[in-house]
Amino acid sequence: MCLGHTKSPAAGDNQAPQDSDAYTHTELDQHLYLVVQRDKYVEYPFVYVIYFPEIRLAVVIDTGCGRQHAADDRAETTELRDFIEGKLLCLGR
Repeated sequence: MCLGHTKSPAAGDNQAPQDSDAYTHTELDQHLYLVVQRDKYVEYPFVYVIYFPEIRLAVVIDTGCGRQHAADDRAETTELRDFIEGKLLCLGR
């Protein structure tokens, strides 16, 4: 499912992570997303993704996410790149 094209809660709203993913997102602007990892330390590190669709460029600002820190290794998507490309921006590889 492509998350980037679904209606997200307003900035500042709490959005619980889906059970199938280690990440959740909030759309802050048309091209700006806040991605939060559900990590085993309960620190919930942020990633900001700025996407420029006209040139297929994504700028990723990561504050410390990583597969090794996922709260549930069985989650459907634990790799940050897979979540951003496959679910948030629907780019595929």
